[in-house]
Amino acid sequence: MIRPSVSTPSTSMTTRMIFLSFSSISLQSPSSYQACLLVTTGYIPNQSMAKVDLSYRMPLKAREIVEAFLSRGGERIYLVGGFLRDLLLGRESHDIDLLYMGNPLEILENMDRPFFPLDVPRGIYRMMWGEYQVDVAAPKASFLEEDLRERDFTVNAMAYSLAGKELLDPWGGMEDLGARRLRAVTPWAFREDPLRVLRAFRISLQLSFTPTQDTLELATRVAPLLSQVAKERIKEEFSLILAHPHSVEVFKAMARRGVLGVLFPEVEEGKGILQGKWLGTDLRGHLLGTLYSLERILPYLRDFFPLHSSSIKDLLVEEVEGGYSRLKVLKLAAFLHDIGKPSTMVRRGNDLTFWGHDREGGERVRTLGERLG
Repeated sequence: MIRPSVSTPSTSMTTRMIFLSFSSISLQSPSSYQACLLVTTGYIPNQSMAKVDLSYRMPLKAREIVEAFLSRGGERIYLVGGFLRDLLLGRESHDIDLLYMGNPLEILENMDRPFFPLDVPRGIYRMMWGEYQVDVAAPKASFLEEDLRERDFTVNAMAYSLAGKELLDPWGGMEDLGARRLRAVTPWAFREDPLRVLRAFRISLQLSFTPTQDTLELATRVAPLLSQVAKERIKEEFSLILAHPHSVEVFKAMARRGVLGVLFPEVEEGKGILQGKWLGTDLRGHLLGTLYSLERILPYLRDFFPLHSSSIKDLLVEEVEGGYSRLKVLKLAAFLHDIGKPSTMVRRGNDLTFWGHDREGGERVRTLGERLG
């Protein structure tokens, strides 16, 4: 069982405002990372509350945005989620997550900017502000700690009071940031929203974090419930996965944990199917290997295609539909190109043939696309 690291809030901590750049200290070392936190912010991991000014770490435009919300939201507005996590890690992010302890419409309607609902029953709204995407949400519970407890991972379950300049960390998120560890907040985190299974693999890759064993076991156990998630959400999550230059690592990790077959049973059917003497791995391994090889080649297009690399790059960034570029579609094509082979496999003497697998594969991809959005 995952046991959240709950600690008693400390309001007597002395703030040390020494402006030392996080980038000058290696974040690969938990000890140096925690030392940096202590020097720059006065924050000590395992404390659930600390006075700290994070505004100087924000890009000027992001600071302008959060200050505009602060002027209207006062003490009830908090910075949360991935933006806060990335801010603490020194990573750039253009997706600002805000929590308003009330009805978000109270402040959004006074912002003099257009906004639109993402989820009206849950009180989630989005506003575009230049290159920034700002999501404002109502709390899921009456108290802030309870709201944070309902989030996915401890590193995303912190809140920063814009008015009080306090970092609230009731579930040990800072300690896990320092250890580069991904840990579910509660044992029911994945069951509350099975899409978090995919998020666990994606965030681990993006941040180079290691999921705890308990978190992996919980994700594996809940993976079959992914079939109940709206296909639009699955599609969006895979778009984020495919955007990573090494997205194959997510697919490999899912294969190791038995999660890949839940979403791509057509690929899982290839496990154990050998394709003859020319390929030294089974069909599933071949599909993963093809995606791996594609992602290895992409950074070197100029070497492979010196006369056409610029045109190819321009073509690959073109959007096909709904956030999917030609590059993302190409990655999917590489990953799925032979999924028609299991159902067309025939042994002829000492050899295996897969006649017609291209047509069968096309039909399977069509069915898979309808299923996953």
